[in-house]
Amino acid sequence: MIKLLALDIDGTILKKDYSLSDRVKTSIKEASKKGVKVILVTGRMHKATTFIAQELGLDTPIISYNGALVQSEKMIFLEQKIHQELFKKVINEAKNFEVQINLYVDDILYSETNTPEIVEYCTKRKIEYKIKSFDKFQNASANKLLVIGKTPDETTKVISYLSKTFANRLNIVKSMPTFCEVLNKNASKGNAILHLAQYWEILPEEIMAVGDQDNDIDMLKIAHAKVAMGNATQGLKDISNYIAPSVEQDGLAIAIEKFILGEKNV
Repeated sequence: MIKLLALDIDGTILKKDYSLSDRVKTSIKEASKKGVKVILVTGRMHKATTFIAQELGLDTPIISYNGALVQSEKMIFLEQKIHQELFKKVINEAKNFEVQINLYVDDILYSETNTPEIVEYCTKRKIEYKIKSFDKFQNASANKLLVIGKTPDETTKVISYLSKTFANRLNIVKSMPTFCEVLNKNASKGNAILHLAQYWEILPEEIMAVGDQDNDIDMLKIAHAKVAMGNATQGLKDISNYIAPSVEQDGLAIAIEKFILGEKNV
């Protein structure tokens, strides 16, 4: 029996145009009514996720920054940051590539300059940003760094380079074809979900996770019901035990209806 449902947002709940279908919304609300703990698990910053939780009628803690922050309205359950000395080294290395660098400190998004990439990024997600030289941060810790490449191939090169340069010091994952996420080495979606599961005394065999990108791999690995969207990366599909239709076909709703509302075995 599924007691905890962990859901990625972009490409899983939200379609490519960032819309949310009534069928998906209804299925999530019906799962909550059955007593299932439904949690949002995203690479987004916390404040870019709260309005989605409200629209879905969820009051459970939100896992943001790919697991680096677990927070509800009343408390912080888990927070794992990157200290200034380390994040500045990452920035200096990332500047060797033609990329947009987003720095998140205390749930505020910073960019050094106004670029088309930062404007597009924030407009689509309905969030604000501030302009500040990264050299001016003193005694700060970052929620995460997001390095946005020009193309998927260029982003893969950035990820490979940073992963080798900062091996065993950071967790570096791809969350979208051109997004390189840089996190505290202990931060991951899977670890954050297990933290909440332990808090609620829920076993791994009672967890269902649904995602679409490589940063969802560790999330699916810790779950019993491992659901990859039809639009998911091949790496995620390879470790799943069910592939739902795509996000454009309400695949999430179909998976929830099958395994939670219909209580089918995975």
